[in-house]
Amino acid sequence: MSEIADKPISALQAKREGYPEDKFEVHLLDQYKLYVEMADRVSARRMQASNMYMLVLSAAATAFALVPDKLSDKAKPLQLVLAMAALFIGVLWHRSLAYYRDLNEAKFKVIHEMEAGLGHHR
Repeated sequence: MSEIADKPISALQAKREGYPEDKFEVHLLDQYKLYVEMADRVSARRMQASNMYMLVLSAAATAFALVPDKLSDKAKPLQLVLAMAALFIGVLWHRSLAYYRDLNEAKFKVIHEMEAGLGHHR
């Protein structure tokens, strides 16, 4: 993670100094709402990406199963290509999930720091 994501509260505290107190809380609350909405959208995009990967892998599995056994000598290269493509797609899916996990983790870290700044943290 970046140094900024590791220390969001220090940036929050630095901005508080010299900022009108009544406006700071209102603006921080607006930013908090925006961040929560953005985190929700990241989760929705992760689900859409997972659905797409599942659809593509299901189609590859169906294509692999539909290759006739009669053409076994001619079908072996096709089956090998399909299996390699499915493996590659699985690796992409895993990387995509890791990316979305890291992104949401960073967003929720900032959200928790904002909650602490608003006085609504555990």
